[in-house]
Amino acid sequence: MQPQNDFLLKKTITDWISITKEYAFHSFNESSIIYSTFPQFLVSIDKNKAADLGVSVSDVGRTLETMLGQRRVTTFIDRGEEYDVILKGTKADFKDPTDISNIYLKSRSGELVPLDSLISLKEEATASRLNRYNRMRAITLSANLADGYTLEQALNFLNEVAAQENDIEGAVDYKGESQLFYEGASAMTYVFILALTVTFLVLAAQFESFVHPFVIMLTVPLGLMGAMFGLWSTGLTLNIYSQIGIVMLIGLSAKNGILIVEFTNQLRDQFGVEIVPTIEELCEKVDG
Repeated sequence: MQPQNDFLLKKTITDWISITKEYAFHSFNESSIIYSTFPQFLVSIDKNKAADLGVSVSDVGRTLETMLGQRRVTTFIDRGEEYDVILKGTKADFKDPTDISNIYLKSRSGELVPLDSLISLKEEATASRLNRYNRMRAITLSANLADGYTLEQALNFLNEVAAQENDIEGAVDYKGESQLFYEGASAMTYVFILALTVTFLVLAAQFESFVHPFVIMLTVPLGLMGAMFGLWSTGLTLNIYSQIGIVMLIGLSAKNGILIVEFTNQLRDQFGVEIVPTIEELCEKVDG
């Protein structure tokens, strides 16, 4: 989930959990939810006062960065090696928020201005770890499927919730098994289309005709309908294993069609026999 700011981040995750817990699809992992338990100070700059005293906002930022963290100011070369020059304050001098009063900035007029006269501190709680996904603040919500439900059913349910609940703001994306599920479903569609195209072209080159491959591949839709009916009647889902089985079923169906067409053409060319009786005889041999 990728809301636009921290407030929406917390609101979105709370709304999603409250809605989805009404159904028995999922068992949420509470450890995956980020709580605001880490203290921090929010620094606000009085821009008008800083401008009156001749101090820019960037000067305030660089000063805080240098004294409370560190900043690379330049480099120097010694015996062919380049070294960074790091400028930072002493940690022992800044153990308490009130120690900021010991920091001064130089204004444009050359006077020293105390930093605490330009800023205000506000203590607040935030998450100890800030996750990002696709360059946006995000929370990863993980859950275990309840017994009797599939991943496809759970994802369809979550997509319906995201589409119907207008109060839930933010973008939704998938990771892990959910992402692989969608990518695999999309990839299998292209694989089937590519396989049918390549098979048709190979058969057309083999029989030197565009009609015979079309006749052979008429068995493919029948095989697909039979496979889908079998999955539906048994309550199974279209997963990677069933997709592999469908590919094998299509191959077996096409193999019988190729043999029938090949032998029919040979008998017709060599002995001039009629097509319909020959096909009936070959079908009996193939089935036997």
